[in-house]
Amino acid sequence: MLRWNLLLLILAGTLGLCCGDRSMAAEEVVLPQIPAMSADAFFALPVEEQRALLVEALEQRLQLFENMAYETRCRKYFLHEELGTFPYAGEIPEPADSQMFRMKYDTYCLGKSYRQEFQLVLLESPQHEHGAMHQEMRTADASEGEFLCAHEMINEEGQRSSGTISHLEDWNHKEGLLNFWGSGTAGGHDLYFIQESVHALKLLDTADDGSARVPLLNSGKINGRETISFSYPFQFKRMKKYPGILTVNFDPERQFLPLAYRLECSEEQEQGRTLRWFEAMRVEQAEQQQGIWFPHRFHLLKCNGLPTGAEGSSVEEVLVKAISFGTVTDRDLAFTFPAGVDVRNFTNGVRFIADGKGGVQGEVEGIPYLNGYYLGSVVGPGIHKILFPCVGVSTFLLGWYLVRRQERIERQQSVSAGV
Repeated sequence: MLRWNLLLLILAGTLGLCCGDRSMAAEEVVLPQIPAMSADAFFALPVEEQRALLVEALEQRLQLFENMAYETRCRKYFLHEELGTFPYAGEIPEPADSQMFRMKYDTYCLGKSYRQEFQLVLLESPQHEHGAMHQEMRTADASEGEFLCAHEMINEEGQRSSGTISHLEDWNHKEGLLNFWGSGTAGGHDLYFIQESVHALKLLDTADDGSARVPLLNSGKINGRETISFSYPFQFKRMKKYPGILTVNFDPERQFLPLAYRLECSEEQEQGRTLRWFEAMRVEQAEQQQGIWFPHRFHLLKCNGLPTGAEGSSVEEVLVKAISFGTVTDRDLAFTFPAGVDVRNFTNGVRFIADGKGGVQGEVEGIPYLNGYYLGSVVGPGIHKILFPCVGVSTFLLGWYLVRRQERIERQQSVSAGV
């Protein structure tokens, strides 16, 4: 009997270990195997293979954002310095005064959904002697098509809070500046440079005019490292009259990590082209996490013209405090409005006070789908598509009516004169 019991214990333990191994294997995340090589080895390949390899590496980088958690800290300030050679040369100096924004983001991405806690602090300024703070909790729920956000503002006037529920497609997702390293929908001055580079590389393969045979991938240096430089036309959707050229530099030895980009958008004028928008980024430090090279610290520079110091340039220094791939679950995306927050639901037009448990305090205000908030959210984004045609048609009909009326009056007057 003792031997049978011992045998059963060994068998049960073996089965438990096997089941446990299977469970762990089922939950184990397989990260993309992004290739790496020297710049000399890359440029020794045929042009078609160069583009195919770069597209493969960048698409694998985009896949990282399907399951990723990260903490970023950012400080934003303005400079009046000569930085016309950035990001290829020139150091970003420290801020000269105390007016500065500090931001921190804690973000969890899972598929097309994400949750983020955001805090912005305005340091001492003439308007806010002791600073001001703005905090947000927000989540994009792709399964429900909703964007939920709770705001809190704290300054010398006191503390105010509110919340909103909106349609997901009405929001341009901003995930702590790191999402511009992934995929997204362009809006305003949002530049998803990796996504755009993949799109431009694929367009070269489908070109019919022979341009696909032109080697647009060149060598370059960023902070002394050999890189692959890729330049192509780019245009913000909201700046259609300002076409630009975007140049991105990739480090092939570190899994084609983007090290820098530079964008110049200009306007055609009689005296030539005038620069209307300048934007550049440079990675200052990079680290390897879970076998993936990723930026640790980078600078982002934006201004309306070449940064010669004549007008202020906006500088953002971003520090990636922590990052992990394949660790996010549905529980990390859970979102509940804090108790006492006044929430406006623009998806159905009602308003309520949150109880902090996912429910409502008191009465729900408004009739669902039959009030101004809902109609404004539906009609507002596309009102120009309805208003302008209606005004045009109404103007035409009014003009036609007045012309016909005048002709009728003139006919009547001629008849009366003849009589």
